[in-house]
Amino acid sequence: MGKRVFARWRTACSAARNWFLDLVDRSGCRNAEKSAAREDRCLAINRHCEDQRCETKTMGRHGSPGPVKDSEDLYRILIAPTDIVLTAEQIAVTAITHSETIGMSVLRQSAENAEFQKIISERTAREGREFFGIIRLKCGEVRSLASVADAPGRKAGDRHYIVLDTDMAGLPNHADIFNTVPRSDSEKPTSNKKVWRRERDKLLSLANENILRRDSFRGGQL
Repeated sequence: MGKRVFARWRTACSAARNWFLDLVDRSGCRNAEKSAAREDRCLAINRHCEDQRCETKTMGRHGSPGPVKDSEDLYRILIAPTDIVLTAEQIAVTAITHSETIGMSVLRQSAENAEFQKIISERTAREGREFFGIIRLKCGEVRSLASVADAPGRKAGDRHYIVLDTDMAGLPNHADIFNTVPRSDSEKPTSNKKVWRRERDKLLSLANENILRRDSFRGGQL
């Protein structure tokens, strides 16, 4: 009985907290993230937030510790064989390209082992899949990936990625990496996908430099 009452109290407190945060969020960032269609999250968030201010807002609704700091480590779980080319131990490009649509799912360094296990269990439910390891990325390094010179769709200094806290039920330390939307260029129009394809090698290279096998991550506890 006591546990049931506590669960209801915690749910009520969470709902009240989210109502208050939505109310005082004059930027509209929380509502933009919440209402974005799953397959269109990248474009919806960027349309609302061209100046990346959403990174400074608390998006969380399930116990998030708040905006993701540059100093934080981010962990992308790798499942074989879908996320990694085993013969070369190189990350498959599909492991990072969700950043162009629904968001590249990562866990923050404050995530507990149970959060990793939840994702691993869900992603290895299909026969033939197994947990290989993780990519460890520094949030600040991901945010610092930017154009060094003018190019179709970009100006020098334009950032390529943003990182938002996007917690989920049972995953309070979940975050997402999203591409930024290229500039419109009336003289030399180019598609978003073409620009993103040109830029993704930087993130892929950073990821390949930071692969940790499962037995060397958190003492092999996962």
